[in-house]
Amino acid sequence: TAADIIPCIEKRKEKLRTARLTFQPIAIFIRQLLAIEATYIAVNEILYKIESLLEAVDLCFRIYMALDCAYSEEDSTLWIFIQMCLL
Repeated sequence: TAADIIPCIEKRKEKLRTARLTFQPIAIFIRQLLAIEATYIAVNEILYKIESLLEAVDLCFRIYMALDCAYSEEDSTLWIFIQMCLL
C-alpha cells in the first residue's frame, strides 16, 4: 500500500543524501506474485497513484523530460534506452 512505500522512500532519500545525490522521480510497482497490484510515482514529497504500469513508465519519463532532471544512477541505463527508443 501507499503507507508501506513512504518508509522505503525515506530510507532511499537518506541513502542518497549520504552519497550527496538527489532524489529523482521514481516509478513504484507493488505486486502480488505475478500480478501488479498498484502503481505509483514518487516526485519529491508527493506520491501519485497511477492506473497501469505503462502509464507509470510514460508519466515518469515525461516528468524527467519536463523537469530536465538527471536519471538516477540505479536505473539510468533503462531510462536512456527508453529515451533512445522514443526520441
